[in-house]
Amino acid sequence: MLNLAEEMFGPRNKDFTILGFEFMDTGPRIWYPNNNGNIVIQLTPEALNSETIALYQLAHECIHLLSPSGGAYANVLEEGVAVYFSWLYLRKVLQVDGRLITDEAHYLTAGLIVEKALRLKPDFYKEARIVRPRIWEINDSDIIDLCSELSLEEARILATPFSQFIKSGFTKTTDSLDEGTRLRFDSYQE
Repeated sequence: MLNLAEEMFGPRNKDFTILGFEFMDTGPRIWYPNNNGNIVIQLTPEALNSETIALYQLAHECIHLLSPSGGAYANVLEEGVAVYFSWLYLRKVLQVDGRLITDEAHYLTAGLIVEKALRLKPDFYKEARIVRPRIWEINDSDIIDLCSELSLEEARILATPFSQFIKSGFTKTTDSLDEGTRLRFDSYQE
């Protein structure tokens, strides 16, 4: 799984040591015990009983292993790539549509905008990580330079810290998405 993520999106930052994974009520997330360069992947207890949930969560967290922040907040771009990779991995391994598992609108929105960017430019995220190795520092100008077909609004969304994106209320509307993305977004909102 991690090999596929690195193949698609570039090598991980090896300054961090991956210790393994565990099941915790605080998951899914990346945990940095003692902030000393170690990483533990935490999955939810539900992942113990569901291969689909386990693979979805693990694939998502694999993306956060590429450019670990040491606890800084991810931006919409990184979360969107993590969601997209979960979808791709479930489709590849289990022939399951991961979009049906993505039940939070802000994650679905992030994934759909990233899916559009990768459709327009397959190496978009790999190149973004070269421009900004600390991916959480990318800005809307960088994103437009990398993929000029994205709208300025989409670039601004991708550069936004994810925690701010959640609080913004943007995900309650799809007005800023282009028509093709809005149609796909609407089709997954049941």
